[in-house]
This record gives sequence, structure tokens and C-alpha cells, in this order.
Amino acid sequence: MTPFPDRQTLAAIEAHAAALAARAGGLLLTYAARPLDVAFKTKGHADPVTEADRASEKLLIEGIRSQFPAHAILSEETPESPDTTIPYLWVLDPLDGTTNFLNRFPMWGVSIGVLYHGRPVVGALFIPTLAPLGGQVLHASHGGGAFLEDTPLKLLSDEAASDRRLSALPAYVWGQFRMKRELRKAIGELRTTGSIACELALAATGALQFAAFGGPKIWDVAGGALIVKEAGGQVMVRAGARRWEPLDSFLEPGAGLPRDGDLRKWQASLLAGGPAPVQLMANGLRPRRGLRLRRWLRRLLRGR
Repeated sequence: MTPFPDRQTLAAIEAHAAALAARAGGLLLTYAARPLDVAFKTKGHADPVTEADRASEKLLIEGIRSQFPAHAILSEETPESPDTTIPYLWVLDPLDGTTNFLNRFPMWGVSIGVLYHGRPVVGALFIPTLAPLGGQVLHASHGGGAFLEDTPLKLLSDEAASDRRLSALPAYVWGQFRMKRELRKAIGELRTTGSIACELALAATGALQFAAFGGPKIWDVAGGALIVKEAGGQVMVRAGARRWEPLDSFLEPGAGLPRDGDLRKWQASLLAGGPAPVQLMANGLRPRRGLRLRRWLRRLLRGR
């Protein structure tokens, strides 16, 4: 397995990623109160994209290329697939939670993840506050810990799941998964923010005991997943009929990566949060039998 880069290199990348997240977040705040032109990436007025998304993406890409021109970039709003033979890959979501942003609901964010040969090594998230021109940056690098601005983040390794705490689950989770009784008793009160970046930030700070995601894309989680791990949390991934397993690399075959190896198509179920709550979730959450059958039939038909 390829060794991780040295601490000095990762610290430099982390500092630049955090600065870019802050700049992009500040730029987005200037758009927050304006009427915006909206386009839709899919039919039925789903997946909106705005001039704010594009402006944030432009700022991030120009900032990366100015400092690290040899690094590859994968951004949600740019259709090109990256060259995965390049060691460093920046994975960007210039505005996670666009629908929230359009409705002035302050649950959105900027997500930056940096992969080294597919393994997360740097993460940075900008999350707004309720203040008119305020926001905070969470950032981390492999082996260097996680921070909210300059304050270290540290989840308690032995804190058990509790029915008095908060958890985040997608609204459609009951159609995808069934839960064991032990999990139902400790799942707590449920919240859904509409922004994966926000929910990963809340999991990293301990505001959520865990967050579960049914099928995020790589740009949704590449930054926040590392921050949760460096805060002392656990991140587990599941694709298809596989068991829940710790997320180590986005290039691991079968754990969200499609057969053609295109990272733009990466998609898998994900759990993130404190170690004990995530383990309880992994033990107690199983795909519904009918869902497994449909996936098996799809795989069978694709193989014809």
C-alpha cells in the first residue's frame, strides 16, 4: 500500500484547502440575499445549479491550480472525469445544499477533500452561521487531527449511543433499510438538514451522534469523512450486499467504485459519527430483502 505523504506536505495542503473553503464560503454569502438564475441538471426541477455554484467552483479551481498545478481536480459541476493516475486529487462540492441556499435556509456548505492515490488525506468544510456575514471552517489532515477554525475537535471514543441524543438519517431510509431493536432503542431524535456537508460537520463536532447517508456521491463526503475520522470518529461504507466496512480508499473496488473505475460515478451508503454509535448502526442496519433482490437482478441483467 502506498505510504501517506509527510506531515509538512499535508499541512501545507490543509492550510490552502482551509483558506480556499473560507474564501468560497465568503463569496457564497455575498450571493445569499440576491435573486439567482437557476438551472436544473435533471428533469423535474431536481438538482438545481446557480451562478453562485459556478462562481464558487471557479474560485476553488483557480486557487488550486495557482498553488498546486500538478494536482488533479474533480468537481461536481464540471463533467470531466479525473485522471486517477495523478497522485493528488482535489474533490470539490462548491455548494452543497443548493436548494437550502436558494431558500435562505442556513444549512449548506463548501466541501473540499484531497485524496492521495484514492485515500482521503485532507478535508475542509465551510459551514455558515446565522450571522449575516459569518461562517466557520472545519479542517483536517491525515494524522494531524481535526479543527473547528483553531479549536481541536475530539469525539469521545467510549460515548455510547443514546435515545437522548440527535441522529441524522435520510427521509427515505425506512424504504432502504430495516433496523434491529437495539438500534431503534438508541437512535435518538432524528434530524435531516438537506446538506451532507453540514451533517458531517455536526457529526465531527459531536452535535450528532451519527449520520447515515443512503447513496452520496464522492464530492458530498470526501472532505467531511476525513474530518470525522481525524476528530476520533468512525466512517463506514457499504455498497450492494457487502458488509459495512471502514472507509479507507475511494478507489477500493466494490465499495462504491463502479467497474469502469470512474470516480465521478462513485456512490455508496455511508455511516459517520462517534465510534460506538456508528458500530451500533453498522450492526443494526441492514438492507431490506426486496432491495437486495432488485440489486441482484440488476447485476444479473447487466452481465448478459
